[in-house]
Amino acid sequence: MKHIIITGASRGLGSALTSTFIEAGNHLYCIARSKNEELIQHAKTKNCRIDWFQVDLSDSLVVESTMKSIFEQIWKQDVDELVLINNAGIVQPIKRAERCTAEEVQTHFHVNLVAPIILTATFIKSSLSFNGTKQVINISSGAGKHPISGWSAYCSAKAGLDLYSRTVALEQSEATYPVKVMSFSPGIIDTDMQSDIRSSSKDDFAQIETFIDYKQSGRLQTPLQVASIIKKVLSDPSIEQGVLLSVNDFQ
Repeated sequence: MKHIIITGASRGLGSALTSTFIEAGNHLYCIARSKNEELIQHAKTKNCRIDWFQVDLSDSLVVESTMKSIFEQIWKQDVDELVLINNAGIVQPIKRAERCTAEEVQTHFHVNLVAPIILTATFIKSSLSFNGTKQVINISSGAGKHPISGWSAYCSAKAGLDLYSRTVALEQSEATYPVKVMSFSPGIIDTDMQSDIRSSSKDDFAQIETFIDYKQSGRLQTPLQVASIIKKVLSDPSIEQGVLLSVNDFQ
């Protein structure tokens, strides 16, 4: 059985990923602040096991305990493959660095960087003796590769996630039973995050007109389009350890 852990599973790309992996023989573990009853019912019709964990990813202790609880379930079943998709993320605060509050910055980094680090570390620790396919894919962003005014937190967190992925991949290359760790930049997707960006103030985000044009000109990808590419990435054994991938590599 393939066991797949997905964060931010209730909306946007996370919802599309969950839908894409709903098939017989898979067991999905969905981590999100709220449940998606439509996905839960869909899984039942496909004879796919699904467990939902309502978690605030800004709470580090709960994040770690949730992953431990998931593995307690996993090891009671047949295991052929283990996958962790660190998808959950927020873009706020969208504003110049000096306007960001301490609380906004702390929440942002806990969700976008600390949570994936804790989840990845706990995933590796919990599966040390498993001699099977193990993969972690961290959903990054092109914003982690160049500065964007108004996105100081988001750019920094995604850059950190990329380098964390590469560092852990380096460590895993020396492991007895290694976990393949990758980073994937999904491009610009038609999700609630994009709505948040378009509703921001021009004083806070100078490029707002560009993002409005992405929507109006039909240049946004659908979540399902990107989810299908991520599924192909996870099924491709030729993809190397520690690689930083972009959706543009597959178009």
